[in-house]
Amino acid sequence: MKKKEQFLQQEKFANAVALVGNTASNLSFCKQRKKIKTEGKGNIGVYADGKYTFEHSGTDAKISVGTNAVGVYAKNALGTLNIKAPIDIAASGTDKDKGTTIGIYSDGNANVKFGDNSKINNR
Repeated sequence: MKKKEQFLQQEKFANAVALVGNTASNLSFCKQRKKIKTEGKGNIGVYADGKYTFEHSGTDAKISVGTNAVGVYAKNALGTLNIKAPIDIAASGTDKDKGTTIGIYSDGNANVKFGDNSKINNR
């Protein structure tokens, strides 16, 4: 096994995931990582566009969204999100740090499915 593959298997969470598929192929999220964390104004934890499948599930699975960040940004009718685990969001920023914290943003076309154990928690 290459060093990069060993490193990826040891990681406890991903800081960002980008799934950008075309109409001929379907991209799926790698299930090795169960935790995704995003911090910072305007940052996105999972960006999905095109033909994709993203599954958020499992007993230890969690997406943690920091102040003024976006947990999941989903676009396109060919894409599917299966949410079956919690998404924890921080409070939106105020005063000098004004902004909005978003758990899931969709363009209205993406197929977003909420299953057992899906919930959005304030942290």
